[in-house]
Amino acid sequence: MENQINSSDQSINQIDQFPDKPTEIKIKSKINFWMVSTAILTLLFIIMIGVFASNYFKTKNSQSYLPSPTPETNQPPAAIKQELTSIPTTTPTTNVKLEDFINKELLGENNNYSVYLINQKGDTPEKIGEIIVYDKKNQAVIKITGTVSIFGATIVIDDNKGEYVLLSTGTNVSRTIIPLSLVKENLVATNFCATSLDFLFYKDYVIYGNCDTFQNRPWAAGEAASLIALNLKTGQDKKNTKI
Repeated sequence: MENQINSSDQSINQIDQFPDKPTEIKIKSKINFWMVSTAILTLLFIIMIGVFASNYFKTKNSQSYLPSPTPETNQPPAAIKQELTSIPTTTPTTNVKLEDFINKELLGENNNYSVYLINQKGDTPEKIGEIIVYDKKNQAVIKITGTVSIFGATIVIDDNKGEYVLLSTGTNVSRTIIPLSLVKENLVATNFCATSLDFLFYKDYVIYGNCDTFQNRPWAAGEAASLIALNLKTGQDKKNTKI
């Protein structure tokens, strides 16, 4: 009992000797929010750069597959159009209309062309004057340079390519062929005689049977027709030869 009292006294004495000390409290360090926000912003910036770079390379690769634009040329559209087709056109060089020729006279026509005589000279059975050709499909007037002599009914034959027209004039006994060039707008070659209206056009040639006759037969003169290949561009003909 006494020992307990003594120990209590000692404890009291010790408390008196050492006054109260402030209690030490360990405070945990708080999280630095500035560092966290900086890290998040940095991560977002990196992601944005990655997305931008990905879109840029995709656009660049898609553009590399696009066809290169066609280079512009100074060639006029009319010239380009003529290069695309080998068939010549009979478009008139001027705005001449069929109505502009008041004193025209129809000589003959077919499904493609009508042929008229203008500026007629004299009043005789043989008609002398100039020729105009009316292209029905293109509604164009082609004035032919040169003077022609027409006798009898006129039959119109063309090559179906818009290059040449043949006028067959005369009677049933003798037919004279007048060749016209629609491209050059003039008379081509010279007039020739043909035994029929069967003409074969090949390139710049027309093949026909001529009007040759035998004069030295004992019983009478007679036909001795042969095939002629006439070059409508040069005016030269070839008899019974290859072309």
